[in-house]
Amino acid sequence: MNYYGYGNPEEVARIVHRICYHFHTPDLRYKMICGIIAAETQFGTYPDRTESSGIGIMQFDPIAFEDVQLNTRQKYRDLVSKQFEIKMDLVNICCLRYDVSLSVIYGILKLLRIPELLPDRLEWQAHYWKIHWNTSSGKGSIQHYIDSYNKWKKIIGEYEYVSSKSSSL
Repeated sequence: MNYYGYGNPEEVARIVHRICYHFHTPDLRYKMICGIIAAETQFGTYPDRTESSGIGIMQFDPIAFEDVQLNTRQKYRDLVSKQFEIKMDLVNICCLRYDVSLSVIYGILKLLRIPELLPDRLEWQAHYWKIHWNTSSGKGSIQHYIDSYNKWKKIIGEYEYVSSKSSSL
């Protein structure tokens, strides 16, 4: 079932892959964003039953949205404008509800606001998600993130980036 304005989970993975390409460390960013989407909405197959908290496929909350709007560095605003033709000043949180691309872009911008580096192991990604996305007030658990990621691992793996190290072997 389509709850967030896209066709199917494979399409979501392609969208995430395409968008992450434009930001540094696209492989880690791709895995983290896919993990968040898996944990928050089961790749869009779980309906959003809230009106104001947790909007769209990534369940973006109003506080995080405001933080991204007010504090995103100019170089990332310019990148979003140039690569995706989006004027961030014209976006409101309701725009994220049914626009997977916009939700992913804002998710990346939120992650870029976090000083810690993106983790490269699934267990660490789960902790990172719990601390920085779901938070202590959220219902999600570290195990839920891991289980959700593993449930959608086949789709996530189809679009993983190949690092220059592994491609030169």
